[in-house]
Amino acid sequence: MHDEISRILERIRPALEADGARVGLKSVSDSGVVVLRVMGVGQDRQAHIQASLERSLCAQIEDILQVECLFEP
Repeated sequence: MHDEISRILERIRPALEADGARVGLKSVSDSGVVVLRVMGVGQDRQAHIQASLERSLCAQIEDILQVECLFEP
């Protein structure tokens, strides 16, 4: 699943970068929880970025149950 997530993140990277976001995959649990590191996003955009990432990943990989974002400056 790790490679599949990385490919999806690569495909949506231009849209994320347009919002100023840089995203990296931190971990994937066996229980379907994906943890992402997200950098360069202001507090006012965090909810939008979180929802967009979760929607994109969950729609394409049915084993993902939750996406957590660790926001960093």
